[in-house]
Amino acid sequence: MCIGLLEPGDLGATTNSTGAKNGFCSNTCGRYQLLIFVINFVLRVLVLCMTYVPYGVFLMRSVRPTDKAVAIALKEIVGKLFGEIPGSILTGKLFDSCCQFWSKAESGGCQFYDLEVLRVRYFLVNIIPSAVAALSFVLSITFLKNKTRKPELPDIVISPASPATGGSIPTSGPSNFCDSNLP
Repeated sequence: MCIGLLEPGDLGATTNSTGAKNGFCSNTCGRYQLLIFVINFVLRVLVLCMTYVPYGVFLMRSVRPTDKAVAIALKEIVGKLFGEIPGSILTGKLFDSCCQFWSKAESGGCQFYDLEVLRVRYFLVNIIPSAVAALSFVLSITFLKNKTRKPELPDIVISPASPATGGSIPTSGPSNFCDSNLP
């Protein structure tokens, strides 16, 4: 069943109108459009997956060891609360806004979508948050790189045992001479 715009002469239509006819719909998309979509999709998924592990490592190193479980739980809650829950609702609204022909049945399912409008809106809904996230990531790296200074290491003086101490290395105290310089 093909649901879409009927050409003049289809089922007695005199002008372009929305309806349904038996058979396959004509495909006006070239193969290059599918190839561009697949390449874009694979690159986006690859970039998304490449950021997941560094974000987790960053989270683990930026909190105290006793707070790691709370940090992970909070990250998951915030991700669900501000990402997945509204994302499902907005995606449904996006698809509903592109519907051209609704079913007369009680369920009210859409029978025909305006694919050009849907394609543009779906692209914008995906690319705008991604661009904002990438921009904030770049800005945070830029500002953190300027604020971060390498810690200064204390001067460690290594000298042989002196005759004043009896000529032997002390056995009490820290086991490593570097531990004596720690606060």
